[in-house]
Amino acid sequence: MALSVTGFDDSSLSYKIIYESVSTHAPVKNATGTSGYIHSIEINNAHSSPIYVRMWLNTTDITLTNGGQSNTAADITYKVPATTTDIIQIPSRLYYTALSFASTAASGLTAVATPGGTVQVTIVSS
Repeated sequence: MALSVTGFDDSSLSYKIIYESVSTHAPVKNATGTSGYIHSIEINNAHSSPIYVRMWLNTTDITLTNGGQSNTAADITYKVPATTTDIIQIPSRLYYTALSFASTAASGLTAVATPGGTVQVTIVSS
C-alpha cells in the first residue's frame, strides 16, 4: 500500500484527495483522520477479473483476513469490471466520520480475497 492524502484550499471550501496506489484486502482505516464528505471516487482495476471496493463510513473496527471473512460488513461495495476505470460522482456528497476502505476479489458480503492485479483508488473529499 502507498496511501497519500493531500489537502488543498479554495476560498470557499477545502478539499482532500486520498490516493491509494495499490489497494488490497488490508483496509485503509480512517484515511483522512477526520470526518467529511465524499464528492467522487475513482477506481482503476488493472486486474483481469472484477474487483470489489468496500467502504466503511463510520468505523475503524475492521478486520479482513485473506481467504476468510470480514468482521464488519461494508456500508458501500462497488463492483468494478476487469481492466476498467470507474468514476462515481456524488453530487449531493456522502458524509463519513471515519472513512475506511479495502479492495477484494471476493464478491460475497463479507468474503475476502486479495485482488490479483493492481487496484488504484482515488477519493475526493471535503
